[in-house]
Amino acid sequence: MNDVIIKKHIPNAEIITLGWGESYKEQNIYLEPAQHWSARGIFDKNKALWGTFIIKTNIGDICFIGDSGYNDTLFKEIGKKHNILISLIPIGAYEPRWFMKPVHMNPEEAVFTHLDLNSKYSIASHFDVFQLADEAFDAAPLELRQAMKKHNIDENKFIIPEIGKFFLFD
Repeated sequence: MNDVIIKKHIPNAEIITLGWGESYKEQNIYLEPAQHWSARGIFDKNKALWGTFIIKTNIGDICFIGDSGYNDTLFKEIGKKHNILISLIPIGAYEPRWFMKPVHMNPEEAVFTHLDLNSKYSIASHFDVFQLADEAFDAAPLELRQAMKKHNIDENKFIIPEIGKFFLFD
């Protein structure tokens, strides 16, 4: 389904589709699961995969989770399979929990994900761009800082990016 949408707008695009656990070895890109759902229309729910992308590098792997609920088994397995140096972990759009929990992790679950992946560094993503859920606009970074403190995560190990600023890893 995604192929059709992309080809409609970019006819000459080369599209590589992967299943969970598969890789595009020429580029060292791997697709691992995430906990979410997919739909591009009203009749195609869960007809395409959603996933976590792993990009292999010489110094360690980059993990881009994208959009996902928290699943300790899933992220621990990814952490065992890959040598994660840097993770991009979603922290926003998590309220109300009764509705969002299966598909969007909250900031404390993002800390658990950082630990489950055994990631050396993480970068918070998926927050404070659009009002997607019921939490306050600036709640996710505040709650992430609290969760990091609670679980003894150094603020230099889980970065909360700010618009117009840059950061360096030690």
